[in-house]
Amino acid sequence: MNYDQELVKTLNELKRVTGLNFSIEIDDEDQTPEIIRQIRGLSNAYKEKNNKNLVIKKWLTGSISEDEFLDLAKKLHIPIEENRVLYLITMDGADNSEIITILKNMFPNNSNIWLIPINATQLVLLYSFYRIEPNLKENAYAILDTLNTEALAQVKIAYSEVTSHLLKLPVAYQQACFAMEVGKIFYCNQSIYGHDNLGIGRLLYDIPDVLCKDYIKEKLKDPLSSYQSTAFEADMLHTVNCFLDNNLNIAETARQLHIHRNTLLYRMEQIEKETSLDIRQFHQAMTYKISSLILLKLAGTDSGSSRD
Repeated sequence: MNYDQELVKTLNELKRVTGLNFSIEIDDEDQTPEIIRQIRGLSNAYKEKNNKNLVIKKWLTGSISEDEFLDLAKKLHIPIEENRVLYLITMDGADNSEIITILKNMFPNNSNIWLIPINATQLVLLYSFYRIEPNLKENAYAILDTLNTEALAQVKIAYSEVTSHLLKLPVAYQQACFAMEVGKIFYCNQSIYGHDNLGIGRLLYDIPDVLCKDYIKEKLKDPLSSYQSTAFEADMLHTVNCFLDNNLNIAETARQLHIHRNTLLYRMEQIEKETSLDIRQFHQAMTYKISSLILLKLAGTDSGSSRD
């Protein structure tokens, strides 16, 4: 093998990635292969350190200091002040490379987005905009529909509030992570979670489990069986949510659920029988709603670590 040509090629690659000229004097030709290997290692290390996506990932996850990050951002020409929103995408059934390819095709103007793999099942899409603020929720649904159609993956998306400074990106990442966690617990039948639209789930999430359990004991007829109660099965929850959305209007609720009025009344009677809550009364319907969310929270923490 012609090591002289290989050495020149390797030095040229190092110059390309660093912008610096290097010259090497070799006394022992036998050392040339090892020198080439070390130069390639320098090139790869420099590429990794100065990879924009990797730098952003380190900043999001707290793996780099503020001073080092700002220095690298300057070298890599990453705008410091720019309006951005962070979308956190979790997927089941597809790998990051496939998702990234689909999203690159979805956003042909790649200068507006950063696609940053966090792990095997999570990906950050950092979206930049200038004058007109996009509809964050509509963007999330567009991403969701595209991935569901083309990747055939189970996808959930959480998004942060808009941030205007690069140094605030870790806060945006924490917001999206929080929205994802709250959403999966309290709104598991949904796929889009906005940090600015978490509703009562935001409040209940931080209430200690011991207080939640006290509330359940106080409000429900048989709290020990309520975790598995048919009164809180998916159909019942959907029925009550629809009933509340229609301002406790029985006829309209039955119409939207495509069930007979008597079927709706029967479900209400079953709920009252098991919980002592008459959801035809607004305050009792709200007690049922809050209790159902608390039970979801307790079920989630009981399967993992306790938050007492």
